Amino acid sequence: MNWFKVLLVVGVSTLISSVWGQDTKVVNEERFTLRVNSFYNFQELHLKGSFRYFDTYYSKEIRRSIEKDKNIVLFLDFKGGNLESIETFAKIVKSKCKGEECLIRTVVQNGKKCNSYCMVLFMLGSERLAEPVANFGFHAATLYELVGDEIVNEELSPETMEEVLLDVGVSKDWLNKNKKIISTPFINTLAPRELSGSNIITDIITEPVYYGAFPLTLK
Repeated sequence: MNWFKVLLVVGVSTLISSVWGQDTKVVNEERFTLRVNSFYNFQELHLKGSFRYFDTYYSKEIRRSIEKDKNIVLFLDFKGGNLESIETFAKIVKSKCKGEECLIRTVVQNGKKCNSYCMVLFMLGSERLAEPVANFGFHAATLYELVGDEIVNEELSPETMEEVLLDVGVSKDWLNKNKKIISTPFINTLAPRELSGSNIITDIITEPVYYGAFPLTLK
């Protein structure tokens, strides 16, 4: 056996791994999973599930998992949940990518979903991409009081959901034309092509692409 060749191959493999390889961190909770794959010039955040109220422990774990000043590709398959927790997560992501050269790209792939307050996260992206069979779900907000573990005085609030969507940049004209989708307690699912004029999606991706390439490139 030619040990010089073996050592050369191992050395090159190690070098490639250190430059191009990924480091993976995972935050698991009962209702959500965040997987962070960190590469040499960008990081993938894969968020799945929903948020109930999460405490300081999870906030610290999430902060530790996301690197600073590195481009972010946020893949969502997310059902929404507690608005306060979602806004906390959004603030963490933005705090990790502050500079003008640091970009956030959000993605919902075929068969995946972005429902309810997930829109707060999707709208973080300067590039907001969806594949043709992605799902975007809308409904009225639900306001309630919590007494112990019991929910009381529950009521629907389309106005609250409208306010949240407008705050993150969804088109007011589009919302005015589609009031019914935020007026029911049930999820109203729209395909990407049905969001035309909403300012939600910047591009529908119909061909295989490298989501980690800045600018985006075809495979």
